[in-house]
Amino acid sequence: MDLRKILAAGLITAFIGGCQKGFLDVRPNESLIVPTSLNDFQQLLSNETRFNITPCIGEIGCDDYYTTGANLLSAFNPVERNGYFWAQDPYQGQGLSDWDIPYNQVFYANVVLSGVASLHPDPPSMAQYDQVRGTALFDRAFAFYNLSINFCAPFHPDSAASEPGIPLRLSPDPNLKAGRGDLAQDYKQVIADLNAAIPLLPLNNPVKDFPCKGAAYGLLARAYLDMQQYSQAGAYADSCLQLDPGLMDYNQLSLGSTYPFPKYNEEVLFESELYNYGLFYSTLTRVDTTLYASYAPNDLRRKGFFVVRAGNLNFKGTYSGVHTRFGGIATDEIYLIRAECEARQGNTASALRDLNTLLENRYATGTFIPDTASTPDQALSLVLAERRKELPFRGLRWNDLRRLNQDPRFATMLERIVNGQVYTLAPNDPRYTWPIPSDEIQASGIAQNPR
Repeated sequence: MDLRKILAAGLITAFIGGCQKGFLDVRPNESLIVPTSLNDFQQLLSNETRFNITPCIGEIGCDDYYTTGANLLSAFNPVERNGYFWAQDPYQGQGLSDWDIPYNQVFYANVVLSGVASLHPDPPSMAQYDQVRGTALFDRAFAFYNLSINFCAPFHPDSAASEPGIPLRLSPDPNLKAGRGDLAQDYKQVIADLNAAIPLLPLNNPVKDFPCKGAAYGLLARAYLDMQQYSQAGAYADSCLQLDPGLMDYNQLSLGSTYPFPKYNEEVLFESELYNYGLFYSTLTRVDTTLYASYAPNDLRRKGFFVVRAGNLNFKGTYSGVHTRFGGIATDEIYLIRAECEARQGNTASALRDLNTLLENRYATGTFIPDTASTPDQALSLVLAERRKELPFRGLRWNDLRRLNQDPRFATMLERIVNGQVYTLAPNDPRYTWPIPSDEIQASGIAQNPR
């Protein structure tokens, strides 16, 4: 879908979708259904089918899973079939939800930010005003971040200022054109939005479809980790965990159940679900055998994350509590970010402390032996190995490959075999950056990514 169409499309329709029936009853004339009050803007942000969806085209290309050529040909759309083996033209002229969804989120967030700027709340309304504005800033930052990690080159400190970024839409006006700036600007905007959101967001949010301070700190930690600014990433991870340190003890869960992890569990800071590609839910979409073999027999993640269905090893360990896969922010990821940053800064003991805090909640009672390391590099290798095992099928692996491929020690060659033909994706290949959909290129004239 053309970006201008995305931005111009359906504010009224979107508002209807996010509002309660009572609001519509008092405005029967559709031309008058526009958000004007603080409650209106809060309801606009309450549309979880808009704001709690994470684009995940990278999941199609990553190495958490494999499937058969026959399965690809018979069951899925061109994006899934071609993305699976990193084709030069993966979309074949189709539009792309992974582009459309976050730009819809940006549009609605901008509507809220523009609208509340003209409000003058009284003191009793200030807490609501702050939360609405902080939520819109977080939602825009999350959308910009997800666009950048899919449609821009991997962040490298030496080249980010010269790499094309995404169009940064900061106004709801669809007639304002936004060209591609640079990747450094993208991350600067994400960071600015999150820093502006943090003082406005609540410490905790009983409804985890909305962000809290900890979620914003967690997203900042992700962004700075991408930027290889480990001191800042570690500091924001620490700020997050100071507020929300909770971890589930997997010994206390019914790991043999269909979906053993409750929605909104104590590790979830911000609930979002990965876009629903059909490929992810086929029984013929099998867990990578090397990944599965990396779990020790007494590692409870083996039972909690995986299940054999119709003779195929499948993933079930979503934190969304249902079949859709979790794509939000949770504390287990943040422990691993802080541990990685400590190791990269030479703090072996601190890195191991965070790593072992996580792992003692993942092993059968009485069987866990704490990891040890004598050097920061050994600790880093341990942390990255556990990151691989803790966070599969979360929408994180593709970007991990992008950033870790920049270090020869952790670079990975990907391989697919489809109908007897071998396809490979080398570290740092341009195909780690997805192309911008052709309808957007034609409509806006922005530059296409090289493949």
